[in-house]
Amino acid sequence: MTVRLYKPSVLLLIGIFLIIEVIFVSLQSSTRQEQNLPLETNKTVDSIKNVDNPHIYTITFNGRARKYLIYKPENNLKKKPDGIIIACHSFGGKMENMYKYYGIKSVANALNMVVLAPQALPEEDQKLQNKIRKGNSKLSAVWGQVLSVDASYKVLGIHVPFVKAYFNSKIDDIAFIHSLIQDIQIEYTDNTENIFMIGSSMGGFMAYAYATKYGDELSGLINIVGSMGLKLDTANVNVSLPILDFHSITDGVVFYNGKGNYASVKNIYMKDAIPKLEVLDYWARKNGANKTPLVTTIGVNPKNGVSFKKYYYDHPKNEITHYQLTGAPHSYSIKTYNGDPINYYSEILNFIQRHIK
Repeated sequence: MTVRLYKPSVLLLIGIFLIIEVIFVSLQSSTRQEQNLPLETNKTVDSIKNVDNPHIYTITFNGRARKYLIYKPENNLKKKPDGIIIACHSFGGKMENMYKYYGIKSVANALNMVVLAPQALPEEDQKLQNKIRKGNSKLSAVWGQVLSVDASYKVLGIHVPFVKAYFNSKIDDIAFIHSLIQDIQIEYTDNTENIFMIGSSMGGFMAYAYATKYGDELSGLINIVGSMGLKLDTANVNVSLPILDFHSITDGVVFYNGKGNYASVKNIYMKDAIPKLEVLDYWARKNGANKTPLVTTIGVNPKNGVSFKKYYYDHPKNEITHYQLTGAPHSYSIKTYNGDPINYYSEILNFIQRHIK
């Protein structure tokens, strides 16, 4: 019997390919110049369980078939809703789920607002897709031009780069969402001032990236476990808007400090975001808010030990409220009935109520 010994370099390459798959399977979550192409008129309505509400539409934008969901508030006594909530899903997520997550549907009903939930496209880079087709997952829905990942594999104490991915670099999703907003304002609401954007994980990256270009057209931004991307161009941004932000220090997917050892995988070092406190400081300066936040201890969940702090950057119009969690993973759901001192629904509802016009 012959025993074949592989060289260390071959074993390393095998390990790298396996780790690449782990990274993209686990991942849950700068802009290019907008082409200013209007929405084309071949809009169709796709049938779903409730054909009346919500509606799913298919349109063509920049030569690609795109989908989005519209949910109209229930028990609406007015002719048209009083504003729009744009809900951007996470990495690999679906618009059909996002409009119901975090109490968004209930908030829309309470405040008589329509929900717009756009759908991201699969990754168009075939080489990037091929790297993960060894498993059962693929890059099925990733927002374009908002998130880059720089990963390295630690060998003998040295970080060796092996992944530098800029998801859907040829798809301008900022332009797509901006055109959707302009289109549905005409059809669904007479109020063009109440426009709020909510993003979860990679959708949070989408929301922050959108705000750097069209933040002055938003009434507020709500970010849930997302951040701002490494390659986002913020030098010439001149916008301000109120922000509500949720993020855990112990998030192993979207790093609170912008970089770290990825999840529980040893020897993998990731950079995927600007550190969260730098993000908040950036927007505090843009908003003219107090640069030194008021930090308050909110409480601890007695069931699991997750603790909560509130960072408040005061401003009469453009406040920033950040809830910092410790001990919670990326996918943690904040629920008062499960022992948490706050919940998503109440905080989002109160935030929008404070800034609605």
